[in-house]
Amino acid sequence: MFKYNGKTSISGHQVFMKTSAYIKTNDVPNAIIQTDRGSAFVCKIISEFEKEAGNYTHSMSKACFKHNPWTESLNWWVKHSFIEQFGKHFDSLEQFKNTFQEFANSWNVFKISMYNLVNANRFCHF
Repeated sequence: MFKYNGKTSISGHQVFMKTSAYIKTNDVPNAIIQTDRGSAFVCKIISEFEKEAGNYTHSMSKACFKHNPWTESLNWWVKHSFIEQFGKHFDSLEQFKNTFQEFANSWNVFKISMYNLVNANRFCHF
């Protein structure tokens, strides 16, 4: 998954091109594109690039779709929580990837534990 926040469609296209080269070089089977700007949806260059590449999935619907605020809120929370817990400086890409995987795993374990606790309490009658 990669995320960019380019101010123009041109900068977005440059990100796509660099990322596409990385994906091809490292044999990544699928990629998810996350953008904070609507320009990726209206730019014909990027739209055509996505069709040609065939191995990208845009993480959001067209601009102004109703779930955009929820996605943006979740993205903010993930970034904020991760940086607060682990900082934002890493010695290598590998260290970042391992740290983010640890973050995701710990969050998933927490959510499963909370789900089990809530459901267990639902059926306990004292």
